[in-house]
Amino acid sequence: MNLEPLGTYIIAEKPTVDEKKHSGIILPDHVKEQLEEKESPYRTRRVVAKGALCQFLQVGDLVVYEHHVPTVFNFKGKEYEIFKEEYVTARIKIEKPKVEA
Repeated sequence: MNLEPLGTYIIAEKPTVDEKKHSGIILPDHVKEQLEEKESPYRTRRVVAKGALCQFLQVGDLVVYEHHVPTVFNFKGKEYEIFKEEYVTARIKIEKPKVEA
């Protein structure tokens, strides 16, 4: 991406429902339901870029924030959102299921 957020800003995009994590783990159904965002005041997005002063988030993190926070913009034909790291209320961690031998 040729777009670089400054300071504590992050750029995020809406994750696809069938998206896999870099580790190859498929998102569980309960997370997919959250991603549909029916009437929740919160939104879930995937971080695609972060400013140099961001302390808690990494590119690739799934984050939760209040829906009124971001500025929405288009870049190279794709919709993104930009907002400060401090407005993120949670990070979703996907745990690997235990495989029994």
